Amino acid sequence: MNKKDLIMYHAIREIASQGFYNAKMHTIAENAGIAVGTIYRYFRNKEELLYYIFTVEFDKLIKCLEIIEQNDGDCLKKFEKFLNIYYSQLSNNPDFVSIVVRQGMMPIRQTSAIETMTTPGTKFQNLIEKGQKEGSLNKNINSYFGAFMILHMMPLGVFGTGYTSDKELSKNHLFTGILKIMKN
Repeated sequence: MNKKDLIMYHAIREIASQGFYNAKMHTIAENAGIAVGTIYRYFRNKEELLYYIFTVEFDKLIKCLEIIEQNDGDCLKKFEKFLNIYYSQLSNNPDFVSIVVRQGMMPIRQTSAIETMTTPGTKFQNLIEKGQKEGSLNKNINSYFGAFMILHMMPLGVFGTGYTSDKELSKNHLFTGILKIMKN
């Protein structure tokens, strides 16, 4: 793991544990086994570090959507595949989910950051619109709202499974609800 990724890993854990405003750069450095000055070689401040975390995670989501868009099949199948992949990505990174649910992107004020954060939503919105045109997804759903709702509801759903013993049942309930609304 390179130093930038090492810093990100420990920053995710610290921010998930302490919250953005209470997370300390010196604690991140200490847990990463590096000097605090090393963090500042890569990131000017904590906000820029949080932006990097979101960028890396959202880039994974964008790549996932791009691969799904290239596959054959109707948009409903692509939609279901995306839900499964997105759910798995979130489930495998509970500390990131904790940051999204508890913190959101509120500390990030950079215009470029906001644009980066909206790219997955725009791509997902396009997939919904294609599905509506082909007739596999509900035409009565506003595609922007649908994309926004799902991208923000999934982390809440994954976060909520931490409070139940039957994670598969929780996932099934979440997917059933989403598909009930989105299917034509």
